[in-house]
Amino acid sequence: MAVTISIYDSFKEYIGDGTIDLDGDSFKVMLLNNSASFAAGNSVLADVSANQIAAGSGYRSAYLEFFA
Repeated sequence: MAVTISIYDSFKEYIGDGTIDLDGDSFKVMLLNNSASFAAGNSVLADVSANQIAAGSGYRSAYLEFFA
């Protein structure tokens, strides 16, 4: 299975200007279905949330939060 990792434009900008602190901020991740397509210009949750995987089969429809 191939994995492709892409980075949103706003993420790169916020890393560069210090808005996002990789050492101190927490990060939320959600799983998207195969209907989702990456667009580098997406910058808010509403841009992608329609493609979130629905709850079921042991998956809880929520955001997984990671802390630095």
